Amino acid sequence: MFSQACPNGGIVSGAAQQVRRKKIGVSNILALSAVVAMAAAGTSRMAHAAMMASDNAGNSPYIASVTTTVNPQGWLTGMNGGSGFGPWTLADSSTGGDFIQGVASTDTYNGILPWFDIWDTSTAPNANQTSATRPFTGGALAVGQSFSFDFVLNAGATGCQLGFYLGDSGNNPLFKFYQTGNSPINGIVVDGSGQTSGIGVPYNYHSFDHMVFTLTSPTTYNFDVNGSLAYSGSISNATGGITQATFFNNGGGGFSDVLFTNLAVSAVPAPSTLLIFAGGIGLAAMALRRRVDAKV
Repeated sequence: MFSQACPNGGIVSGAAQQVRRKKIGVSNILALSAVVAMAAAGTSRMAHAAMMASDNAGNSPYIASVTTTVNPQGWLTGMNGGSGFGPWTLADSSTGGDFIQGVASTDTYNGILPWFDIWDTSTAPNANQTSATRPFTGGALAVGQSFSFDFVLNAGATGCQLGFYLGDSGNNPLFKFYQTGNSPINGIVVDGSGQTSGIGVPYNYHSFDHMVFTLTSPTTYNFDVNGSLAYSGSISNATGGITQATFFNNGGGGFSDVLFTNLAVSAVPAPSTLLIFAGGIGLAAMALRRRVDAKV
């Protein structure tokens, strides 16, 4: 058995050197295994993620229906325009409803026409809510995917809630954004950490905002408005993740239209970035092994 002097003057036996090599080798294998597992998980999520989707209020299922006597409003539960989404579920309160705004109007809201529109004349928040829910298909929103749309608000009664939320398969809200009427609070978010008031998104009366929610990890997200980051936060993924979007008008009062269009779910990012990362870890591990071999 051979031995070798250490830099501090000690002696390291050949057996000890072999043990050191084995420990480092095992550590490298474990590190690589973990990263490869991450890449495999990314591929699995890609296979079960929400499908790429898009829709707008100008698509034929809605526009064609506006002119019929069956549905002069142009929008019904079960309609499914565009691609990649599931059919709409519309839930009207006794004081509210829904229709396609702008078919016979010149009110284009910054040139965009027409819009999905939900309204409610009640001024009793939490007692009367009109909503429109759109499910994703294929699975839940995956890391790196975004849900985006254009959004306009009309008037809003004091204390009302006008906005949208992203929910799980049971339509339990995981992320919620809304504005309230006659209030200096600029945007309210409710997520896995609770409620945050005043995120810096003003009540943009009669002008549209482009909103984008992006999942940045299984439990974190970015919320962008008009190209700028408005808020970052966390959600729970214990119930299977985000699988649908709901727009709502809760006690908005007269002329409290909530309008939206150009809905989209982005494509799933390819897991290639994880594989590149795994390759980098592998190269680093081999370099470390060579350095240890040179020392021992």
